[in-house]
Amino acid sequence: MRKMLINVILSFLLTGCYPCRFLDWNCNNHDSKWHRDSRKCINEQVSIAKKILEYKFDRKLHIYIINQCIDNSDYKFKNNDKYLNH
Repeated sequence: MRKMLINVILSFLLTGCYPCRFLDWNCNNHDSKWHRDSRKCINEQVSIAKKILEYKFDRKLHIYIINQCIDNSDYKFKNNDKYLNH
């Protein structure tokens, strides 16, 4: 019995299949609300910008959107006249 328990524990440690917290297998349970909101904002606004600007979308704009979403998770690309008028 003891040998089996040791083997189970070793398999978890060697494969990395152990939770950071109970039932948190991908270790994202500790993400703050700010982190989740800013990540959601970035994904949504980059997608919108790519649809609107198509081939004009570049790395500089991507970084700009990331910075805006980090500062304000309610940032909306459609309200940004700086890039929409080009």
